[in-house]
Amino acid sequence: MEVGNLAQWASAAMSAAVAILAVWGDKVRTWFAGPQIELSLRAGRGDLNFRADGKKALYHHIVVRNRRSWSPAKDVRLQIVGLAKRGPDGSFFPESLVAPLQLTWAFPFAHEQLPTVASTDTCDLAAISHRGTGKKPPFMA
Repeated sequence: MEVGNLAQWASAAMSAAVAILAVWGDKVRTWFAGPQIELSLRAGRGDLNFRADGKKALYHHIVVRNRRSWSPAKDVRLQIVGLAKRGPDGSFFPESLVAPLQLTWAFPFAHEQLPTVASTDTCDLAAISHRGTGKKPPFMA
């Protein structure tokens, strides 16, 4: 093969690669260097806080951490897509869930619904509140 033909083939391949990256560059970058999302429960027994109606509640949170802060995750949402219940023998059995349940982000009134996560954000998993049975639960003492 002649050197001229090889140079033409290499030039054509490079031009095709540049055209592909120009059109689908974001998709290609996501495949090779996209965000790395890591979920974890916040340690402890929860955070004691006040609900919007002024009652005390114990909030449990999920920490959403992007390990590649230079590649932000866009339009992030967390959903519960399945539940499991522990049986008497200690094994877990699936519970029925009609539809996925979307979790809300911490401080939802000051937070967008589908945020961009560059480093760390917090999502509410559950809020346990006192119903007024006459006794205070141990976490509200």
